[in-house]
Amino acid sequence: MQLELVDPKYRKLVDQIFFTDRSDLDLSEFQSLFANKDVHFDYLRDRIKRSREIFWDESFWINRFEFLLSINPRKIEQELEATLLGEFKQLLMRTYGASPLYNNVYLQIIAWTKAKLNKKLGTKAVEDLLTSLIHWSSTDQTLEVVKSFTPFIFKDLAEYVTLISKSLSQSSRNFQVIKELESHGFQLDKEPMFKLARDLLFKRALNRPNRRTLFNLFTDQFVMAHLKTQYKPEHRDRLVDFIKSCEFKEIEEQHLRNIKNLLELDSTVADELLTTYAEKLYARGTGAQGANIKRLIRACKTFPQFQPKKVLVWLSTNNRVSNMKFLISSFPDLKPLVPFV
Repeated sequence: MQLELVDPKYRKLVDQIFFTDRSDLDLSEFQSLFANKDVHFDYLRDRIKRSREIFWDESFWINRFEFLLSINPRKIEQELEATLLGEFKQLLMRTYGASPLYNNVYLQIIAWTKAKLNKKLGTKAVEDLLTSLIHWSSTDQTLEVVKSFTPFIFKDLAEYVTLISKSLSQSSRNFQVIKELESHGFQLDKEPMFKLARDLLFKRALNRPNRRTLFNLFTDQFVMAHLKTQYKPEHRDRLVDFIKSCEFKEIEEQHLRNIKNLLELDSTVADELLTTYAEKLYARGTGAQGANIKRLIRACKTFPQFQPKKVLVWLSTNNRVSNMKFLISSFPDLKPLVPFV
């Protein structure tokens, strides 16, 4: 920056605005001095940047930000807002428990928001950042941060939770957030979860992220009850396709929790589920000392819908004769069937 090109009167006025807390400054000539000159814009940008390192209180920053918003070079608003939001996000990502009482960036983003509201300007960018907090911040920190923006952005925490609950429909992380918020005592609108579960079960691609999200949704008793009312016999083929797309770890996850939920939704898929589980177990290429057949035995003993004789037939058909003795020792009633498989 070539300081010799900056009007001395303009330079003095800008310095007084950002390096003193005077409230009696005559700003009537600012626009004419500013004159939209590039060098004056650069000087203003530099003074803003340097002054932000000084710990002025919130009222100071509200006043100065309102002034900047009133002089209306749109470029100033865009640049400053992007800088404030970027720095605030970085602060929250690296500093747990950050507070506006002790941090310039935190204090300034609050002041910026209030200044924009006072000038009747939109605060959507700030709102978007706050509603995205749940994706990269802990639930506890999210709620603490949102408290700093109530009641001027959100009336209260309940309004914030209601807002984000309407958009929690894309990932298993979102489902975890819902459960954490519920554990904090918030009542959430379940309809977005219901819609997500229906879409995943009946429409969306059967990829791994979608499968994991649906398995997580199964664990919510209200979601499961809703799906039972929506599930029809014509959906059975879709559920079988879903099961066949799963990896063995997904099927047996959480002490066979997923098997339990699949059978609860439709017990008629038991044979396909058992066969798929067996195929995926043995396809992994390991299973020393009968580990695979022991898993199948455990599943048969846990769920009465699984028939051990189906496992016996599958072992024989797939030339897993050496594992048959493990199965027969656990289910002696199968011994008479051995000559026929």
